[in-house]
Amino acid sequence: MAFKSPSIAAHHLERLRDLGLVTQIDGSGYVLVGEIKLGVLRHFVRLGRILVPRFVFYASFATMLTLLYNLFLSKSSDLLASSFVMIIGVFSSAAFWYEAYRFWRLKPY
Repeated sequence: MAFKSPSIAAHHLERLRDLGLVTQIDGSGYVLVGEIKLGVLRHFVRLGRILVPRFVFYASFATMLTLLYNLFLSKSSDLLASSFVMIIGVFSSAAFWYEAYRFWRLKPY
């Protein structure tokens, strides 16, 4: 892979091992754990040792905005506007949570 030093290759192999994508056999080499879908990794964020779908952050944001609107601002608006905002908030939150769940099931390992 044209690394400048063996230590860089060892570092990357250790990171792959920490993610559970490869396993070390008898201290002499590394083997893939199973089929890995690398294209899917762009939809994940690494938090410590776990991979979290990016949609979890969008879903959390949309859900919190909907809840905050419901708690603080919905009482001061008219009923039609308040209902419209709540419907948009609920449907967008549900769509983001669905996508987060769908990508969670596609985890590469």
